[in-house]
Amino acid sequence: MMKTKWLFSCAVVAGAVLSACAASPESTSPSTSSLQSMTNVGNLGRVPTAGWIAHTIRGDGVVLTIKTPPTWDHTLTPAMNDGGATTGGVTYFSTLPLSSFCYGGRNVDSCAPGRTGSLSQNSGVLSVTEDAPNSASIPSPILGEQMTSIDGYPAAAKVPTDAKCTSLAGPMTYYYDVALWVPAGAQLRFCINGPEMERLEATITTIVESARFRPDPHSTAVPLGMAGAIATNGGYSSIDPTCSRSEITSSVTADVLQAQGRTTIGVTTMYRLAGSKLCGVPALEACGFDGDLAIYGPLGTVLWTWEPIARGQACMKGVWLLPVTNKVPTWSVPTKLLKKGTYTVRMVHITNGVIDRPVLASTTFRIT
Repeated sequence: MMKTKWLFSCAVVAGAVLSACAASPESTSPSTSSLQSMTNVGNLGRVPTAGWIAHTIRGDGVVLTIKTPPTWDHTLTPAMNDGGATTGGVTYFSTLPLSSFCYGGRNVDSCAPGRTGSLSQNSGVLSVTEDAPNSASIPSPILGEQMTSIDGYPAAAKVPTDAKCTSLAGPMTYYYDVALWVPAGAQLRFCINGPEMERLEATITTIVESARFRPDPHSTAVPLGMAGAIATNGGYSSIDPTCSRSEITSSVTADVLQAQGRTTIGVTTMYRLAGSKLCGVPALEACGFDGDLAIYGPLGTVLWTWEPIARGQACMKGVWLLPVTNKVPTWSVPTKLLKKGTYTVRMVHITNGVIDRPVLASTTFRIT
């Protein structure tokens, strides 16, 4: 195989499927692996796992077990989570000694792969993050993503322009975003450097296929946040007063559709006059009112939240006259990611992620 130093190269591993892209290398001859990645997708191969080490990572409502070759450093203690150096919710494994880019005392304070300078030949770094997906709709593939599954859960494999990898002198980047049960998720990021790319690709595929996920009863995932709404009102007034809580009747409805293995959810909130007095509410997206939502799962934990307020906007004089309706954009998830049972939608007030006011209105729906 011709040894070639790449200025930038990228690839996507999707279970057993891989596609790749590459910028011009310093040599005019691309590596054999890079050509195969583009023309021989789905045939990356596997490597034997005899002697591999099983690691357990816990957090954000997830327990992940994953296996790596013994050559991937796992000796840094005590800042380990049964296998990887953990910093800021990220667990690292590497063919390099983790101490080369994890700094601090016995309790490691931070890890930054770029501190190593550049990856040596035929080496790699894996970072694992457990947290909620970025979108309430799961999965929501965008341009450049390829859908696959890991341990039976939907995952998007993609090629980011990844500073963590490019800081290591431009190795190949492999990234997976795994959607687990709502609202938990996980991300796997591999940075590798050749020239023995076929072996490294096969190693990555084997590591990914070893991943197993289960709920962690000792930690909680952050609820999925939603934004945006279609708002209608009874007009604008600069002279009518703001309604007191007793002068308003609040209601919330949920529309749920289950079809073709997916569940689509839409929520609408409404404020109506409780009496004959003409009054209104401040514009919800600027001045705030008790218009936030929290959606609870069958176990009583918050899965989704919605806050219409855009923080930092100045409140203008005047009010929206009632009735005021907010229709939250629908979101969709694979039904198998939702626990069966009764879900509760509550109209509340959320401050800095904390539900701090009484419930104004609620409704329920069932997932079967």
